[in-house]
Amino acid sequence: QQYIGVTEKKALKRFQLMNQYICYDKVKIQQEDNNQVLIFCHSRAECAKTAKALQDMAVSNDELEIFLREDGASTEILKEEVESVKSPDLKDVLTYGFAIHHAGLAKEDRELVEDLFADKHIQVLVCTATLAWGVNLPVHSVIIKGTQMYNPEKFDSEGEGIIITNHSELQYYMSLMNLQLPVESRLIKVLLNHLNAIDLMSYATAEEGEGGAFVKPGLEEALENVLGTVKEPALG
Repeated sequence: QQYIGVTEKKALKRFQLMNQYICYDKVKIQQEDNNQVLIFCHSRAECAKTAKALQDMAVSNDELEIFLREDGASTEILKEEVESVKSPDLKDVLTYGFAIHHAGLAKEDRELVEDLFADKHIQVLVCTATLAWGVNLPVHSVIIKGTQMYNPEKFDSEGEGIIITNHSELQYYMSLMNLQLPVESRLIKVLLNHLNAIDLMSYATAEEGEGGAFVKPGLEEALENVLGTVKEPALG
């Protein structure tokens, strides 16, 4: 693992520094060892900008062959597949061995990128966190580019919310905002089953408890000690 801190305060210079002197250099090192790279960005727009910046760096340094060998099968495959791509941002970088992936892309574009990356035709994939939700793409190197979702100094410390509703429902919504109503839950009735589901790895040592629920030895007693004071909400 590596941790890299950027001290530049100005957004444009910080962006250039991250791309030109950090991301590109790290990606190039991995490419020299034929390792694929995932770069996570905080926004869709940042994905497109980063992928384009990396491509431009490779072109200006005359190093495109590091990311995509001209005599390789991947070159022909990407040139063929790019014809079906809907996203202009993806189309711009795909034939150079780079790609982007985020929820704003058409489903067909996302699936195409996933397949090409899995088959190692794409070497560098710039994406948002949505790629990690339900998509299994083993990769050698991962770069998290920036850890700040937003800068709170750029926003007001206070805001205003306006609710427009029927006059007959006005008091109801005002009461939701002004009255401190208790938060009630019926999870206590099935809590043991939920905890046991989490603990399935130790199923072999479980014993059948009251009501047919499988209870790990000692778990029920421990829960009673912790939750003994919890009361079920009254039926209204």
